[in-house]
Amino acid sequence: MEQSFKNKIFGILEISSTGNWANKFVNIFLMSLISLNLFAVILETIEPLADKNEKFFYFFEVFSVSVFTIEYLLRLWSCTTHPKYENALTGRIRFAITPLAIIGIVFVIIELTTFTFILIFLGVAGIIVSVTTWSSLTPGISSPD
Repeated sequence: MEQSFKNKIFGILEISSTGNWANKFVNIFLMSLISLNLFAVILETIEPLADKNEKFFYFFEVFSVSVFTIEYLLRLWSCTTHPKYENALTGRIRFAITPLAIIGIVFVIIELTTFTFILIFLGVAGIIVSVTTWSSLTPGISSPD
């Protein structure tokens, strides 16, 4: 019997010592990405190195957060193929409160919150700079009241 696409995704993402080549590749890739992120965090504490490679560290973080977010969402979507999590709502909730899923979502939320905060900060800073620049360039023009 042919497996459904959702079942294949769950099988690939599931941590297993008896998985197929795709399962082993994905798990090795994710473990390597976690290790590289730890290494990157350590390297970012070295100020000259962090300053010189700021863009690299930023894009590596964006890539990592994207991969981990997609991985978490795929796990949450496909977990219902496992008998333990087969109910669409309660199964996903049961899956979401497993230790590995909690670690995954906490990481994703922290990273996405940090990005959101940075984007909001940059947006507000951009508005302030624009208003300040406009005011300095047009001293005789007042805003309509």
